[in-house]
Amino acid sequence: MATSLVHVLTIIGRAAQDVESVCENLLAKRNPREHNGHGSDNWSTDDHVEIEYFCPNLIVDP
Repeated sequence: MATSLVHVLTIIGRAAQDVESVCENLLAKRNPREHNGHGSDNWSTDDHVEIEYFCPNLIVDP
């Protein structure tokens, strides 16, 4: 059984548009190995590097 941790963020202004753009780009790279699959093996190793870089950058230290 897969386990997922989901974070809900409120992002406003220009940052919201930037985040949406990056997410759309990453989703477009998905190589579905199963119908509607969104697991780790649906992205390449390079995509995982991009995802690992993107996620921590969502956290802004005020």
